Amino acid sequence: MHSWLSALLTWYFAILGKFGIPGVAVMTALAVPSEVVIPPAAYVVVYKHGGNVGAACLWAVLVIVAGALGYTASAILCYWAARGIGRPLIVRYGKYLLLPEKKLKLGEDWVARYGAVGIMLGALLPGVRHLACVPAGMMGMRFRTFTLMAFTGSAIWCAILVVFGLLMSRDMAAMVQLGSSREPAGYQHACANLIYGTTTLIVVVAILYFLLLKNNAHREQKDRSNPSTTT
Repeated sequence: MHSWLSALLTWYFAILGKFGIPGVAVMTALAVPSEVVIPPAAYVVVYKHGGNVGAACLWAVLVIVAGALGYTASAILCYWAARGIGRPLIVRYGKYLLLPEKKLKLGEDWVARYGAVGIMLGALLPGVRHLACVPAGMMGMRFRTFTLMAFTGSAIWCAILVVFGLLMSRDMAAMVQLGSSREPAGYQHACANLIYGTTTLIVVVAILYFLLLKNNAHREQKDRSNPSTTT
């Protein structure tokens, strides 16, 4: 039943074994979700350097930096593309790139509300990461500030995912080592732990995302109800 998950982990570990830290940067730069890329990379750190605490810590930091650099590279591409194309063309053709005007407006409101901090917060949330980059480019946010905030937010999130991957490393090892057998109890237990752990992580992120959107909507409603007076 769960053999596909074991096969996926085995395949991904082979990719990491071949390309190492640069592979982490490339995959995140190609917009592969960091939730998929980083935790298994943390397991590889434990597998290779678990007996040497210093080396394991160094490689864990390199995984974080690689993930953050990969995301920042893709964010910069979105930033400059939006800055060069401009809003009219993005509104006209964005729907063909999964960026309809309603979604673009959400990103614009996010950046207008939170500014540079919004870029950092956006890097922590699936669905907002690259959405905030487009209006940041259109609105001419200072490039140095944008880059710093994108890298910082992504590094924080990658650090959280590394910790998650370290906590799940024993279960990932069991999935790979026992994947060729007929789903023994240890395999099923490890698979259940991974599924529950990942689900919990996703739920926590979704709750944070919902709370931020709710807070943003509440502020907008308050602004409409109490417009500032002009003198």
